[in-house]
Amino acid sequence: MSSNLVIDIGNHSTKLYVFTDKKILRSTNIPGQDWSKIIAATEAETFSGSIISSVVEIDSELTAVLRRRALCVVFDGNTPTPLKIEYITAETLGPDRIAASLAGWQLSEGGNVLVIVAGTCITYNFIDKSGAFRGGAISPGIHMRLQSMHEFTGKLPLVKMEGHQPLIGNSTETSIRSGALHGAILEVKGMIAEYSTIYTDLKIVVSGGDGSFLAEALKNGIFARPELVAEGLNTILNYNVANRLIR
Repeated sequence: MSSNLVIDIGNHSTKLYVFTDKKILRSTNIPGQDWSKIIAATEAETFSGSIISSVVEIDSELTAVLRRRALCVVFDGNTPTPLKIEYITAETLGPDRIAASLAGWQLSEGGNVLVIVAGTCITYNFIDKSGAFRGGAISPGIHMRLQSMHEFTGKLPLVKMEGHQPLIGNSTETSIRSGALHGAILEVKGMIAEYSTIYTDLKIVVSGGDGSFLAEALKNGIFARPELVAEGLNTILNYNVANRLIR
């Protein structure tokens, strides 16, 4: 049975996934962008095609290694996908947003969907029922909020996300955590409410490193898909192979 290798290179880690059809067989997480470790991890896998999505410039040796093994898609704003991109600055649209949006739209079974990816930033991505990516919003992620309060003030400490998080903070630490965490939750709830007033049939999909935390806080009616970006990348690879679009 053929398999796909999906490589998602983010700001803080690199994730490798092996897919058979639409199922993840296994995954590997490598801190940062250690190219020698990434290349070694790919050499340990067997695959019939691969796709790379990256927020940084990709090491040329990695793509060379992959292309010697099998066909390879380096995903960028010019890569064909099943989505219609209606975004004025499409060249600046992050590949992770496109991949997550595609997978979320497929989960909605062709309806209007708001895909929320909570990572370094929280991105809101609206895809209408015709499969058009219309745009959305970008705001600071939870860890960025905590980090920025420490870096841009003289005395506020760096507080971790984990720990007591009361609504009413009774110390500087719990006040910072309350502001960052409850602030993010209320922001997301507010965004969902605003979109839902316009699109009454709206479905919500949440993903990203902090997606599970947000999904738990939001409760009912939420699809939580931790590996949404990888699922979207796998679909894009299959789409390009099936339609003979590999350059």
